[in-house]
Amino acid sequence: MKRFSLLSEVGNEYRPNDEFFAEELLHKISLLNLLQQVATAANETSDPESLLQFAIDRICRIANWELGRGYVLNRNGEFEPVSVWYSREKDFPNDLRAVLEHDRNSEFESIAKRAAREGKPLWVEDLREDPHFARILSVGKTSVKSAYVIPIRVRKRVVGVLEFLFSASAPEASLIEALFNVCSQIGRVFERCESEELLREAESHYRKFVEQVHAIFWEGEGKPLRIGYLSREAEGLLGFRSVRWTGDDLSWLSRLYPADRKKVVHCLESLSEGDSVEIIFRILAQDGRVLWFRNIVRAVKEKGIFPKLIGVMIDITKQKLGEEELRSSREQLRALSARLQDAREDERIKISREVHDELGQLLTALKIDLSLLRANLSNDAKESARISRELKSMDGIVEAAIGSVRRIATELRPLVLEDLGFLEGIRWFGRDFQDRTGIFLSVERKGSEEKFDKDISVALFRIFQETLTNVARHSGASRVKVSVEGSECDVVLTISDNGVGISETDIVSSKSLGLIGMRERAIFLGGELKIRSEHGGGTTISAKVPLEKKEGRL
Repeated sequence: MKRFSLLSEVGNEYRPNDEFFAEELLHKISLLNLLQQVATAANETSDPESLLQFAIDRICRIANWELGRGYVLNRNGEFEPVSVWYSREKDFPNDLRAVLEHDRNSEFESIAKRAAREGKPLWVEDLREDPHFARILSVGKTSVKSAYVIPIRVRKRVVGVLEFLFSASAPEASLIEALFNVCSQIGRVFERCESEELLREAESHYRKFVEQVHAIFWEGEGKPLRIGYLSREAEGLLGFRSVRWTGDDLSWLSRLYPADRKKVVHCLESLSEGDSVEIIFRILAQDGRVLWFRNIVRAVKEKGIFPKLIGVMIDITKQKLGEEELRSSREQLRALSARLQDAREDERIKISREVHDELGQLLTALKIDLSLLRANLSNDAKESARISRELKSMDGIVEAAIGSVRRIATELRPLVLEDLGFLEGIRWFGRDFQDRTGIFLSVERKGSEEKFDKDISVALFRIFQETLTNVARHSGASRVKVSVEGSECDVVLTISDNGVGISETDIVSSKSLGLIGMRERAIFLGGELKIRSEHGGGTTISAKVPLEKKEGRL
């Protein structure tokens, strides 16, 4: 159906003496007024039904049509008539309206449904030619014979239908143009109402979700930061109403733990659009408890100078208390382990001295006695030769025992470590290791020659001993390289071999007690121990210890 512009038609030449043209002009002006009024109402209203009432009433009056009716799409996806009607009172009896309202299976309703299904206007020129309408059109005295139905769209979807019944001839082009524009304006209201409804539903779901999650959701903006929204979970977690944090005051600042306040404020106020950050801090609850929170914040740009901050605060107090308890337990275990290590070292010193001093002296005295006995043998040459051989054998046994005593005493506590320092101590032990195993060992010194205190020397020496024991037992290496690098702040002991390496599983295994012991020694002194290994590429153990003892790290 061809569509025309109302403005172009109104703009045609006007002939004052032509009464028919004058009527047409007034009709066009009324249509223009209709479009203006509908557009204004569409911008101001959020009630599609009231706009339908207004539009149907005005269209029927301008077109001189007897009946106007509206249909909308319900929640079940079906089109049903609404309570919006227009019926001319003079020649159009209300009996017909009553019949149409109760006859849901009438052809009039099916026309509206067909227009909605096909998505296009329908024009029925003469309803009376169909005997199906005999009962309806015979009610009262009515001249209704035609129907025009036009769908209301939101984008490509039909959401409503306007239905008109009349006795006049076919609608003229300008009226049809007006109907299309009216339906477009009504569609805009439907679309806006749907968007608002979806927004309300989304906000309702969001609020329900927020209130059910054990976290505090918040929004804020400005410098200084002012909280605009705080979820009700704050009342359950912190013990006070969320309104105490919202508004123009800065009450939320007073609830931050004093030591964390400056850090939190600086971090939040330095965020720019698109930035996100995670902050861990403490809050003072209403009852004085100190609660830990993880605050995940994102800055989004909205109207205004500063970005809007959206965040969620997750209560991690139990986690923090658990971590603190675990840390305290580990520190206690580490202190106990250190105490046991000290006790072992003290016991080793005691045993080493007793073995060296007492057993060593007794064996030395025994050797002297054997030498004197051999010098005072009888004159019997044959008997003297036999006794001399036995004494010589006994002397060899005593000599071996003396060597064993010295070795045991040295392994328990190498005196060279105390007398000449750590570097000479590992060189001496390295030579002994090389002689016993045949594995070549080299020692390199870097940096400062400064001597270490007793605790550092003992810890690094035991790490060195344990590493060489593992090399001899498991590595299959032929060469070991040792370097000691000292500085003003710390000392680094690095031991590398060219063996088969160690697997990652063995490095972290709880059964690798030797590695665990080495790591604990380094950590207790505030240092760290690293193990790097590649299959077939050897193993490197690096122990770094500060020269000034610090608190061991977890």
